[in-house]
Amino acid sequence: MAEKKTASQKKTAKKAASAKKTAAKKKTAAKKKTAAKKKTAAKKKTAAKKEPSQDAAGAPAAPAPAKKTRKKTAAKKAASRKTEASLRPPLRTTAERMAARAREAVWAISSDKTQEVREALVVADRVSEEEAGRVAAEAAGPFDPAARRTNRDPFGFFRDELDREDEADDAHAAWREASGRQAHELAPGVSGATLSEVEERLGIQLPKSFHDFCLEWNGATLFVGQGQRYRVIPATAIVDEVKGPLVNRMVRPYLPAVDLGAGDYLAFDTGRGASGEYPLVWWYLGDAKKRVATSFAQWLRRLVEARGRPYWWE
Repeated sequence: MAEKKTASQKKTAKKAASAKKTAAKKKTAAKKKTAAKKKTAAKKKTAAKKEPSQDAAGAPAAPAPAKKTRKKTAAKKAASRKTEASLRPPLRTTAERMAARAREAVWAISSDKTQEVREALVVADRVSEEEAGRVAAEAAGPFDPAARRTNRDPFGFFRDELDREDEADDAHAAWREASGRQAHELAPGVSGATLSEVEERLGIQLPKSFHDFCLEWNGATLFVGQGQRYRVIPATAIVDEVKGPLVNRMVRPYLPAVDLGAGDYLAFDTGRGASGEYPLVWWYLGDAKKRVATSFAQWLRRLVEARGRPYWWE
């Protein structure tokens, strides 16, 4: 009886061992199957990344940028915005800040098409100005040094500035090259007779140095850059400037001489003159803040020495 029981126990133990071995094989097979599925899924995912997807029309879509590429692009955009901000002069007046906010708002809501139209209009205006300047130059004839009111050439330093090439550290040079602009854009001069007609219309004599400047260059845009420029108002356009952009807000004894942008001007104080010159004052928000120079020639020389920096803000 003991021998039979022992044989039965051996048979049961053998069956249990066989079942355990079978269960282990099934478990191992299941693990292999799961690993194979994961490997296949990983291969499909890798292939999907390498092969461009298709849009609704069936055309292959551009692959999504890698994570590193997106970070690099974002960094470049941030650096570009920082550089652009550094090129802008600091906004010191309320008018400048309001104008800057308005420009930013227009930029934010404008579409690419609107921007293209705006750029096309700028180019068209520039072409029109160049054509008008050519016609005016032909009408005025060659510059006559004898028509100067000073006995010497007061703008030799400015001619040297016109011949100077952009320096390597000029923050606006790259922008000018990309936009096709010049550092100094000059209009052709007018004749002494034309300036006499302007003086008769104004009821005063033009300052000596400004008169002589307009004989050679009747208006100019100086130190052109991204977010920067100084527009010397042509003598023949002073009255139109008062009635137009200034909407008659500037009254005697002040006359506009240089448009600084954002509603700021440099103006001649015709009530305080000496030796045929009028001082230039910084005029903004309908008020004269301070004297900038004793004459137009002095202002231009100091501006050239400051390389276009608005020294009167100091």
